[in-house]
Formats: sequence, structure tokens, C-alpha cells
Amino acid sequence: CGLVFKGYTSNFSLQEDDIRAIQALYGGKPSKSFSSPLSNSIETFQPASKQMAPSVKSSNKVTSLCQDPQFDAIIIIDDDTYIFKDHLVYRRSKSSLDTEYPKPIRDVFGRWEGGIWQTIPDKIDTALTWPNQQIFFFKGKHYWKTIRFQLQTGYPRLIQDGFRGLDEHHFFTGHLNAAFVYSGDNHTYFIKDAMIWRLHMNLEFSSSIDIDYPQF
Repeated sequence: CGLVFKGYTSNFSLQEDDIRAIQALYGGKPSKSFSSPLSNSIETFQPASKQMAPSVKSSNKVTSLCQDPQFDAIIIIDDDTYIFKDHLVYRRSKSSLDTEYPKPIRDVFGRWEGGIWQTIPDKIDTALTWPNQQIFFFKGKHYWKTIRFQLQTGYPRLIQDGFRGLDEHHFFTGHLNAAFVYSGDNHTYFIKDAMIWRLHMNLEFSSSIDIDYPQF
């Protein structure tokens, strides 16, 4: 049969077995000395307006790189990534940007010569890293070379002098878009707009662009 509702009954009392069952589930009657844990929190409660919130200091440095993630070049030195943008260089170590950066490019890459600090230019077009720690920075029709951070003597030079065949005769007019070593064949490639050139060997001065390049 179904449940039957008998309506309201005045002076209703539970049977003894019902009382024992409820106490088994929810506990017995509290003693007179019982105090609710909530009572302590109520006594010590302070209005939110009087409580002091912990101060928060943000270590995140909002930079132009985050606001505009376009950059000029990326190189890697000692497992650190260096990102070039306009006149600044950023350093990324492990999983985040170093808080000591960005720094002016001229403060990081250069050398003293005759009491004058020589450096690579701002707003470079691109950069190329070779495994022997040689780094080439390109801008216009010229390039600069460093060994890690140390600028080498005799630079800037014309790109066509250091990388023979990368000249106007082979449709190169300056301002590279990219330069990199392709791991698939270990050749250096240069890119400008829709054209690509391949260096026969990864050697400065003594190597030249392959004869079947540029390709479109």
C-alpha cells in the first residue's frame, strides 16, 4: 500500500525506538556544557570593513613585448632565449621573462675599441646563430658578428662580402626577413619576401650561395 498522511497531531511524541534510531544517526542530546564551534567564531568576528587584507605586489612587468608580440629576431645563448625588439633585448630563461630585462641592445652586445663602446645596431632585420657561437646580425645590406656577446673587429661588413652570391645580381636588395640553419640538411637559408637563398656551406667569406638559388 502507499503512504498515508494522517494530518496534524497535537502533543505528538516519538516512540522510544524512533528516538534511539535518530540519536544513532545524529548523536545524542548535548550536555549543558556544550558550546557550538560557531559561537567562538561569532565572538571573535570582526566586520569586513575593519579587517586588514594582505597587500598584493605584482611582480609581472607589463612590457611592450607583451602588448605587441612582434619582434625583430630571436637567438639562443647558453640555453637562454634573447628576443630583439626595436632598441631593446629581452631574455627568457626557463619558463618566463627575466625581470632584469629588457635592456638596451647596446648595453648587452658590443666591445670597447679605442675607448669607444662599439655595438650592434637597433632595429635589426634578423639574426643568425651558428653552432660555433658565431652570431650574425643583419640590417639593410650590412651585418655584424659577435662571439656570444662580444662584437668582433672589422664590422659592419657588406652581406655580399661575407655571404657571396647574396647580392643584387642574385636579386638580393637588402633587408632580410629571416636567416636560419635548417636541421634537415644543416644548410643556412636566407629569406626575403618570396625568395629564398641557400648557402653551400656554413662558412663566412669562403662559401657562397648555391647556383640553383634563389628560388621563389
